[in-house]
Amino acid sequence: MKICILGAGVVGLTTAYFLARNGHEVTIVDRNGLPAQETSFANGGQLSYSYVAPLAAPSIFPSLSKYLLDRQSPLGFRLRADPAQWR
Repeated sequence: MKICILGAGVVGLTTAYFLARNGHEVTIVDRNGLPAQETSFANGGQLSYSYVAPLAAPSIFPSLSKYLLDRQSPLGFRLRADPAQWR
């Protein structure tokens, strides 16, 4: 099977590798001349657990009001006139 992969980042190259290894004819198309020049470029590759699950630690409670009022916070709660939300 002939397959075209859009994007030569980490996911695109990994997908192309495994498809080619399984016998497919793979073409990779990217707007840059080299792989990993945009999203994958200089990616820190870190996991920040405090941002992934902000309620996982007891230390969140003193900052809870700040998080609920900040639009850029990792925790969001939007009040609506929806009875299901108030239950």
